[in-house]
Amino acid sequence: MLVVMGIVITFVGPRVVGGLTGLNTRTATLKTAAMLRYARSKAVNTGCQYHVVFDGVDRRVIMLQAKPEDDSGSRSLDMPLDGGQGELEAQRLEQVFDDSDGARSAEAEQKIYPLPDGVLFENVFIAGIDSEDLGDEMIMMLSFYPNGTSLGADVTIADERGRRFFIAVAALSGSVHVYEEPDDD
Repeated sequence: MLVVMGIVITFVGPRVVGGLTGLNTRTATLKTAAMLRYARSKAVNTGCQYHVVFDGVDRRVIMLQAKPEDDSGSRSLDMPLDGGQGELEAQRLEQVFDDSDGARSAEAEQKIYPLPDGVLFENVFIAGIDSEDLGDEMIMMLSFYPNGTSLGADVTIADERGRRFFIAVAALSGSVHVYEEPDDD
């Protein structure tokens, strides 16, 4: 009886662990999509821009609320927005999070979701800019505007075993859709 159990554990154990890795990838994709939907919803309901940063360096997703524009029309968020999209240096990103320099107010909403171990942004494509062109230190930002629009994005989240999930953000509507790469099995 113990021999049979040993044989079963030998063959079933790796499949269970492998399944958990896939579950982490799926969960990371669904949480990232939920953050994108939340940012769009908040932008529409508050009348403020919301930014979602894909930080490939620290493997995390960051949602930031932009301060409302003041009467002069200048941006009060001390961060280059480049039309809602752009590459940010990691050092510059840390300045945005530092409340001591006045770059962000205490009222501005911020949420951070770190990706699980073994899960990463394989590719991020926003407004014609491909993260593959930016190298390993990829940091990209997608903005949602008060009218619900964005510049559109395609995000690929993958794990070490090659399992991929895709998130598509429509430019005109800001709607978020999740797709799974079909298995070849």
